[in-house]
Amino acid sequence: MYNVIVGAVDGVLAADRLLEGLDDDLAAIFRPSGEVNIERLLRLPTLLMPEVGDSRTPQVPGSVT
Repeated sequence: MYNVIVGAVDGVLAADRLLEGLDDDLAAIFRPSGEVNIERLLRLPTLLMPEVGDSRTPQVPGSVT
């Protein structure tokens, strides 16, 4: 398992974006009591990237389909 975190600006992600759209089964693992279990998240490899079209960060060339 790994994290793909989209929406980071300069390596920082807004708290309200953390675990956004997460499947209920995974939410039970990473947010067991309603609070995010940061220790569990930190054990996973993570790819941190900006939102597509965000003018605050450099964009990766490619196509969006």
